[in-house]
Amino acid sequence: MFGFKYVAIYPKIMAWRNSILRENELKEALNLDLNELKDLVKSKLKKVLPKNDEIISIEKAIKQEEFLFLKSIERFLYGNSKKFFKVWLKVYEVENIKLALKSILLGKKEFLELFAIF
Repeated sequence: MFGFKYVAIYPKIMAWRNSILRENELKEALNLDLNELKDLVKSKLKKVLPKNDEIISIEKAIKQEEFLFLKSIERFLYGNSKKFFKVWLKVYEVENIKLALKSILLGKKEFLELFAIF
């Protein structure tokens, strides 16, 4: 019965796993020029599209998509699994806050756009 409570999440995780570059795709990506690589990454995004073709915009879209995936997983959890997941999300949030503060202190304010989820 242990695995029963994860049955609803499994298809979501497998779909997300399939949207990530596989090893052979990564090897091919290393040989692409920058514009082709941008197009490849944008083609892997499902729910969020970058506002423009700039790298910072594409990276922000990746972070937003990751956040939406994590929030959608949370809806399928209950009990101790949900409690653990919420704590894990808080750790993730703290890491993002640390990165944002580091960006401010180092004067790299253009990276702060990455932390504006919505």
